[in-house]
Amino acid sequence: MHTPGDGDCMTPRVVERWYRFMETGDAALLDDLLDEEVTFYSPAVFTPQTGRAKAAAYLIAAEKMFANTTFRYTGAWYREQSAILEFSADLDGIQIEGVDMIRWSDDETIVTFKVMVRPLRALHTTIRKMGGLLELPGAPIPCVPTDLAADRPASTPATAPGRRVSRHPCS
Repeated sequence: MHTPGDGDCMTPRVVERWYRFMETGDAALLDDLLDEEVTFYSPAVFTPQTGRAKAAAYLIAAEKMFANTTFRYTGAWYREQSAILEFSADLDGIQIEGVDMIRWSDDETIVTFKVMVRPLRALHTTIRKMGGLLELPGAPIPCVPTDLAADRPASTPATAPGRRVSRHPCS
């Protein structure tokens, strides 16, 4: 996996440890990397996920989803206790672009992890793949909109006659 700044002494230790997890898939690395009260913001879930176990479940699923794909970090921006990591990947023939927005504490543990994905078709693909991975025994059940219409033609409005609009199950 390509990481911006490979060998660059300017890469924060927290980010180096994150890259190591993404390169190896070693879930044990998250125990020391994630704060006990970390908050994870998914691009597909309205409600933030709080706590190391929940955040780790999502991050492990994401690493598995991107393993053996063209996933790579393409850019990185750092502040004193935060980073924005830009990534791209091809997943099932869909080009995905996104960013990981990470904040950490003085103890160098991640306290917030926010993921943004584009374009919309890439988000739909991500939701489908992550949903399957998060339904594994012991993992939290993914909370995705029940009326997500990935296969609906763009010309079909969500409120077409006879179509009930359901609320997001997490709201």
